[in-house]
Amino acid sequence: MNQRLRQVLIVAAFFGIPALLTLSLIGSDHAEDAQRGTQPGGVVHGRVLDPEGAALAGVPVVLILDPSEHAGSEDLSGAETATAADGSFTLQAKPVDGRYTVLAGGGIWQHAARAYSFIGRDEKQEFALRVQPGCELEVRFTRDDGGAVGPASYTFEGRAPASWLSLFGQPPLRRKGRIEDGELRIGGLPPMHAQLYVRFDNGHSLELALELEPGHTLKNIQL
Repeated sequence: MNQRLRQVLIVAAFFGIPALLTLSLIGSDHAEDAQRGTQPGGVVHGRVLDPEGAALAGVPVVLILDPSEHAGSEDLSGAETATAADGSFTLQAKPVDGRYTVLAGGGIWQHAARAYSFIGRDEKQEFALRVQPGCELEVRFTRDDGGAVGPASYTFEGRAPASWLSLFGQPPLRRKGRIEDGELRIGGLPPMHAQLYVRFDNGHSLELALELEPGHTLKNIQL
């Protein structure tokens, strides 16, 4: 696996995008959107749509600098924003040798990825990403005595069921992090069976089995 592809998959995994879906989306772009080369940088204009083509407001969008295999040490950080009421977004792109990847999604929308290039692109052509309905998990931890819940570490693991992209299901998804204020929120997930492992700094731990369906799932856990 070359360095460019490895970096894109690492970043996509952070956002919860299964590897097979990432490869499918990035590899299926129109040629005018995906040409590699010395990118001059500039403003990326686009729109985020639902599966029926309706505009989506408030969807997070991130630009990843997607360098060629000859620039593996290049910084991948880019710009980020959220879509306007008409689903539109603008991102300021840095110059890069290679091309870019635009990621959209989060909350109750699954993440979608698409490659982007200024080279050979018709400025009048709309750059659009379609996102699928997804799942957002929110867990609130409270104490029965009304006291504050101490900090904790969590591990979230799940696997989406089989789809047309893979007869064997998607690769497992894992997230790790900290819970500092008694609330945990993870969005942009596909429907899935999942397990949440929480270990509080005071030594107490718990495990939750979850069935995530499209939309917002709220779990109130009293300790």
